[in-house]
Amino acid sequence: VDHLIYGWAFFGLIVFVMFYIGNKFADPVPATTAIAGAVTGDRQQPWLTFVAAALLPATLLLNQVHGTPTAAAYQLTTLQQSLSESTDNKSLPKFSDASDLVQGQWQDTLFYAAFYQHQHNKELVSWNNKLFQSDIWTPSAKQRLTLKDSGLAVAEVDLRALPDRKRLLWYWYQSAGMQTTDANLATLYQALSKVFGLGSYGGFYAISLEYEGEPAQARLKLEQQLNQLLPLLDQTQSGQAQ
Repeated sequence: VDHLIYGWAFFGLIVFVMFYIGNKFADPVPATTAIAGAVTGDRQQPWLTFVAAALLPATLLLNQVHGTPTAAAYQLTTLQQSLSESTDNKSLPKFSDASDLVQGQWQDTLFYAAFYQHQHNKELVSWNNKLFQSDIWTPSAKQRLTLKDSGLAVAEVDLRALPDRKRLLWYWYQSAGMQTTDANLATLYQALSKVFGLGSYGGFYAISLEYEGEPAQARLKLEQQLNQLLPLLDQTQSGQAQ
């Protein structure tokens, strides 16, 4: 956000100085006729318009610095009470500095969610946040799926671990009201929402299931159990403030 704010301010200042200096050294246009005079007048306006257009985003961004958006209030009690304690924490993702963490067993699956409020140095997308614990699990295949019943898009990672363990992981990001499987888009949504005062908050959701044989049956079971879990996830966001 600082890069955007000060980048626009610096860009606007430099462009203004360049046009100012350029205007001083510009060759005069002889106004021999009324038409030529009209053209001369038109030539004077574009640089002012351009500078104003360049400075406007900077002004909007700087105004947002003085009006920090209200952080979202997640309602996590019902979700937490619906999960049982997990005995396999090594199969869960690992996110750092989250405002709230919810993890546990949901029927046959493992569920994990990390929630981030508007706080400095606490980022939803960070190199320190791990989709899976790489000292145990190794990805063998990745793809993006759209669930038929809910329409939710999830990223799927097929994981392997010794000895002959298989786990299917689904995850997605929720960033300032937008859902995506792309970490870069999640960062963009959160940055733009913070800048324009739309609410700076986000969450990471993951559900996984250990399986044997082919992943098709595990995929079907994941979808069935996730569909039952989604109403609880919707409740967690019911108290978000804008």
